[in-house]
Amino acid sequence: MVKGVATSIITVATLMSCLVACSGSNSDAELRAKIADLEEELEELEEQQIASNDLDSESTTTDAEPESITTDAEPESTATDAKPETNDIEAPDLTIMSKHPTIECLNGVFDKFVNVFGMYVVATPEAPESFVNHSAGVLAQYLDNDEDGYVDNQKVLDFLVEANRVVPLWSQSDSESFFEDTDRGALCEERVTFGASMFLNDRWALGGIETSGDWDTNLEEIWHIITWGWDHVYPVDFGVMRGNSQIGEAMDAARGGQFQVPPETYPEEAWYKYYDPTCEYACQIYEYFYWILMANIGALDPQYTDKCERSKPEWYVCTKEELQQVDPKAYDLLNNQGFKLPTRIPNGLYRESSGRETLPSAESQDLRGTQEIDACKLIGPDEALSLAHDRPIHRLNTVGSIKTVVLFADFANVSANESTEDIFSIISPGAENFFRDQSYGRLSLSLFPHHEWLRLSGPTSTYRDALTSYTGHRDWIQEAMNLADDSVDFSDTDAVLVVSPPNAGDIPYGPALMGWSAAYADDGSLNADGRYIANAVTSGADLTYWGDLWYPHEMGHSLGLPDLYGATISGRAGFTRPFSLMDDIGSTAPGYMGYSRWILKWLDDSQIACINGNTTVALTPIETHGGLKLALVPFGQTRALVIESRRKIGYDIALEREGAVVYIVDTENGFGGGSGEGPMEVLNNAQALLPNESLTYENVTITVQEANLTGDIIQIEIND
Repeated sequence: MVKGVATSIITVATLMSCLVACSGSNSDAELRAKIADLEEELEELEEQQIASNDLDSESTTTDAEPESITTDAEPESTATDAKPETNDIEAPDLTIMSKHPTIECLNGVFDKFVNVFGMYVVATPEAPESFVNHSAGVLAQYLDNDEDGYVDNQKVLDFLVEANRVVPLWSQSDSESFFEDTDRGALCEERVTFGASMFLNDRWALGGIETSGDWDTNLEEIWHIITWGWDHVYPVDFGVMRGNSQIGEAMDAARGGQFQVPPETYPEEAWYKYYDPTCEYACQIYEYFYWILMANIGALDPQYTDKCERSKPEWYVCTKEELQQVDPKAYDLLNNQGFKLPTRIPNGLYRESSGRETLPSAESQDLRGTQEIDACKLIGPDEALSLAHDRPIHRLNTVGSIKTVVLFADFANVSANESTEDIFSIISPGAENFFRDQSYGRLSLSLFPHHEWLRLSGPTSTYRDALTSYTGHRDWIQEAMNLADDSVDFSDTDAVLVVSPPNAGDIPYGPALMGWSAAYADDGSLNADGRYIANAVTSGADLTYWGDLWYPHEMGHSLGLPDLYGATISGRAGFTRPFSLMDDIGSTAPGYMGYSRWILKWLDDSQIACINGNTTVALTPIETHGGLKLALVPFGQTRALVIESRRKIGYDIALEREGAVVYIVDTENGFGGGSGEGPMEVLNNAQALLPNESLTYENVTITVQEANLTGDIIQIEIND
């Protein structure tokens, strides 16, 4: 291949990579224009190369430079990719390094590097090592799917390695800054190429989707990165540039026609409907390749996750059997033409003999020293907020759908200086996403904003004083509802949120109102359109400080959870922080405590071990789906010791110390107080226990025997 062709290939591919990694940026149109120009230049250079080498158009691929784009040839026999008779190359050990050995410009942004058969997973300082290990394992399993230590398709790997293809793990802001500060046409002098990103707030299924029950975004983004190699090594079969490949023909059939850009509406018979207007033909093939591969390896099977169900508007083929029936062209390409593509679902645990095994499932554990779960279902006073297992009857349902009407109301002396849309964007979609994540998909919050600033009758001082009493707070919310009643239907509303303009400084904070449901309402609850509404919230100036986690804290009260701050313990302002936003909204691990998730019915009884004797349990992180989540040692009917596993995942990404969190729940304790006087208190000075560490509370000793990517193994000893 002539040098000009190689250079143009890398440049075109780099720009295409940026379109995936930087999707939504203002420069998309400019990048697409550059790609079109370079494609024309590339075609001319290819023609010159063919002429100069006296090759005809039927030539097959040679063993040229790995970055070469093949001509329109038949795929090579899989025998050319056969495994060597002796293992000259050791399988990667996936050790995390602090610097890239050859590409210096990456070291200024990333500080974690893992060599995976010559490709690199690169991660920024805030990326937890568990994430880095997991992504490296997924990449290794895609490249060596049978995990025998040999790459399944050396030519695809060679192409990716030659182009310095990397898998980046970082935050959205770090990604944006990197691409703003770097020449996108040549990302570093050494021409590093990306293609997609794993963001730290994406969905992570440590240990794999089959055991965690949650989707793993690594399966999509890392395959997008690898797809580039298949595209260029086998253009007749997996090529995306010209639209005349086998995969292009299969996609055209799946979409009901060949569309260079997504149509306004796909044909009714289509089963692949991707509507992103920024994703043109080549991008559509990348997405399609991902979908058909996931169906083919069983990653969309409903027995593992709800990914296929949630993706039905775009793709509804869930299993290999369905793929064969619905999309025979794709099935034939993946299974019958000799290409050594992945056939097993990567779980991130490459070659498990290395010692990074998964923990046993909740069902498979031999839990001696346990008793019936009812012994751990604590009772408590019948109050508006409670940690008793039976929930307060006037609070919101914790499973299913919740409809919250959002009103915007300013004051006689303070007009809003921002639009309702701008203020609403602080709350949504962050609040909805939080509850979907924390409930493992069991609670669906729907916010219905009425985008109009309603004018309350009094000054801010009136409503500030109203916060000091139930009736004053109720009357404030009722006034806003009355102002909106002509335009808003409250007949099926579960809760109301009244948003004040943040520039109204006299309203410093926004609490929850906890009233009574219809059967107990008499004249004490909110009502409109014939419906009594027992749960409502107003916002204050602190909304802009706390951001999209403010409402999940206040709605926690609407679900019946008490505050966990107010402790007078020396050196601590809260009972559980840094865990749980019911203590500190701005904490490093704001996810709800595992016990709270259980009493909210987001965890099943089968995921709880109720302990009454010496035993060992394996707990999976509370941030992930599936597995045994809690061990409880009850002390009577109102108090229990609880152990859960916490990891730097999702909303807990900033957690400084991963491990087993041990805490006391006491349903007879209310708000405030010193050590042992709160409704929930994390022990060990609010620090997670690490391997070989232990603590004793009364007659119970908790020891962490082992910890790995998928949780903690806990020894529990009860002394007579």
